[in-house]
Order: sequence, then C-alpha cells, then structure tokens
Amino acid sequence: MASVKSIGAGTLLQMDDGLGTYTAIAEIVSIGELTRERPEVDATNLSSTSREYVAGLTVPPEFDIECHMLLENATHDHLTGLTYLFNNGITRNFRLRPVNETKYLQFQAFVKAHTYGPFELEQTKRMKIRFKVTGSITVV
Repeated sequence: MASVKSIGAGTLLQMDDGLGTYTAIAEIVSIGELTRERPEVDATNLSSTSREYVAGLTVPPEFDIECHMLLENATHDHLTGLTYLFNNGITRNFRLRPVNETKYLQFQAFVKAHTYGPFELEQTKRMKIRFKVTGSITVV
C-alpha cells in the first residue's frame, strides 16, 4: 500500500473549554514540533568497566504556535482563550489533529509564554504562544 502524504494545511489544534468541549484555535499559521526526549540516567557502579545508563522518565516538550492576532476571538481572548489561560496559569487538554489522519495527539499543557507581534508594514498582526506539555502525549 502506498503511503498518503499531505501538507499541513487543515491541521487543527483544539482546546478543551474545561468542560469537555473542544474548539479549534482560530487562524493558526504554524504549529511547531513536539519533540519528546528521554534523559539518560547514570547507572554506573564500582564494578562497571564502562559507563552504564538506563532510560529516564520522558521529558514533555514545549512547542510554539503562531497565529493571526484576534484579540476578540473566544480562543484568543482574555475571558476564555489563550490569553486567559496564560494570565491565570491554567492547564487544559488539547488535541492536535493532523489533516488526513484518523488518529490524533492528545495532551495537557499550559501557556508558558505569550507574545504579541511583530507588527510589520506588509504582514498580518501575529501572536506567538509557547505551550509546555505536562504529562504524556497519547495517540488516540
């Protein structure tokens, strides 16, 4: 069977409202990489002839999204959106739904950083959000 490849257009990042209803974050331009890592833990002992390691606990990633700045949109605003999550230090459930895939990624995250701009002559106003995933990422 040949693989089916597609571009990222149509991919959604959905945010839980805290009550189990997921809504796509409006007008995302890009979603950064979600790189999971597992540190090495030194397990060397006095009878070892070389360093020995075991795999440590996974380190949840940080990732950025960039989107058009829509201060009055419910997914961006200070009442229910990303600005609200940042201002109040709230962790929420998220779903990353790649286009043309039956499965998606599910995880919990909080907004670690929130940037307005840049504001440029011939560019749309942008906003960048940095998320910190907490816990595991699950393929559903």
